[in-house]
Amino acid sequence: VEGTSRYLLEYFEKFQAMKKNFYAEYLGGFKKNNEERRSRADESVDSRTGQSFLWHLMKDNCGDREIMSWNTSEIQLGVMSNVLAYLSKEVQQQRKEDHMRREKRQKSKYKLDPSYLVGMPIRLFNPIENFYHSGRIIDYKLNAPYEVDRLLSETKPSASDASFPEPDMNTLVDEKIARTIFLVRFRHGCEGRKTSVHQWIYLEEHAVTVGGEICWAKIQSDCDNTGDYGSEEKTESSDRNSDVEDKRFKSPYRPVQISFRSLLEMLPVEELKSAVLGMGFGRHITHIRLTLDRNLNEMGQSSLYPFTASNPSWMDQILNRARLSDEDVALGVAMACMAREEERRVRSWCNLSISYVSTQSPSPKK
Repeated sequence: VEGTSRYLLEYFEKFQAMKKNFYAEYLGGFKKNNEERRSRADESVDSRTGQSFLWHLMKDNCGDREIMSWNTSEIQLGVMSNVLAYLSKEVQQQRKEDHMRREKRQKSKYKLDPSYLVGMPIRLFNPIENFYHSGRIIDYKLNAPYEVDRLLSETKPSASDASFPEPDMNTLVDEKIARTIFLVRFRHGCEGRKTSVHQWIYLEEHAVTVGGEICWAKIQSDCDNTGDYGSEEKTESSDRNSDVEDKRFKSPYRPVQISFRSLLEMLPVEELKSAVLGMGFGRHITHIRLTLDRNLNEMGQSSLYPFTASNPSWMDQILNRARLSDEDVALGVAMACMAREEERRVRSWCNLSISYVSTQSPSPKK
């Protein structure tokens, strides 16, 4: 009757039972106020999180794998701020604002808080069925007394701890994100779920991937695309062959959504350093690595550009040509606009700002 929802519910039930058992043992280790602390272990699922519990989850997820170093969680306000700053600079350059004003803005950074993730899509890995469930963050609250189990030294290390390098949790996770509990909605009718599932979770306690800003990304194309996108002038030969070229033209740009992975999701992954992950819309690409640098290609086009209502002239020329031959671009734009609208609806319901870079999505060209 419930479809795959029952596996998702089973996962959360087992996780909550495991967390209660952990805190019953952890809090029971304090000699002072022993009985009072032990009786509060049942409340730990929503009210407690911290470094000791995250360390327990990391060891449990590693299993028998050899770990030389720990990957940092990507769900950090600083990482998200850098992405927003990069996209904002691209908009400023295309609008050709006053030089001094632009320089002043480039030096500033976005000051984000955990509410930035409200309205964003989320993918949660369920080890029971070895499957990812897609949902959306619809609310949040600063709830956990993160400092309760801050010190790893308060727990006695087990023999198995010697096979893992001791982590520095202050650098691996963002404390503001770690102590914020989010309400996630998994819709019915998707991925085999016949009933909706709503669950409050701490993101760093699960293997999740959270979406961020939607933007245009330059991808590697297998087809030979030719043409000068930076100039409005065409040669006589290109005019004669324009119809033929447009029928086989494939746009090198696709709409993608920047994604950020939690600490547990990053355990088996090699560190990407300065790169971030983008999840593609449409059928052409599923994911792509994106580098946030200031390098432009030989034609002066950026490899990453915000998904806004007004595009630079060179991108409009690419999209106009792609309309005739590249159906996946139209599909990707439609899906990206739907995702942006769903984000807007959720954030509007929570009385939060709609967007940090742009408040409008691209409108389809007639």
